[in-house]
Order: sequence, then C-alpha cells, then structure tokens
Amino acid sequence: MTDRPLLIPTSEGPVGGIVSEATGEPRAALLFLPGHGPPARSGVNSFWTRTARSLTELGVTSLRIDYSRQGETLPLGEEVRGQVPRRDLELELLSQIA
Repeated sequence: MTDRPLLIPTSEGPVGGIVSEATGEPRAALLFLPGHGPPARSGVNSFWTRTARSLTELGVTSLRIDYSRQGETLPLGEEVRGQVPRRDLELELLSQIA
C-alpha cells in the first residue's frame, strides 16, 4: 500500500489530495467526497485515511481531496471570494477533479 500526496490543478488553483494505492493491479477506484466542513477527517490516522488504507487491501485505489480553503489546499485569492457562492464553487471544483 502506498499513500501519495498530490496537487490537482483546477480553474481556481491547486486542490490537495492523497491517493492510496494497493500493491499490484487495482480492482476498483474510488473518489472520497466526505461531508463538508470541520473537523477534518483525512489526517494521518483519521477515519477516511484508515478507511482508504483498508480498502487498498481489497485492491481499491482511492483519492481523498480537500475542499477549497480547507486542509492542505491553499486559500483562493481575495478577488475570487464573494464572487461565486461557495456551494457552486465547490461543485465546480469537484466536477473538475472527477
């Protein structure tokens, strides 16, 4: 099992994520879209991390992402804030990531 950090380019800047890969040929892929907002549950030993690592034992490769302005993802520029409703922005970024 391997965890790899990555930055995913989006129209609003990079979004941070972690890919958990099984050893050998993957059997499936999964994009985690956990509930929005704190507390973050994707840290080193948190719920989504343990879940992703457990799934690798079944051959599932997964991607856990941050939402914009949370976790390891860099804040958006001030010129963007207030122009796009947050929910609409998150949906747009999630569609780009997927």
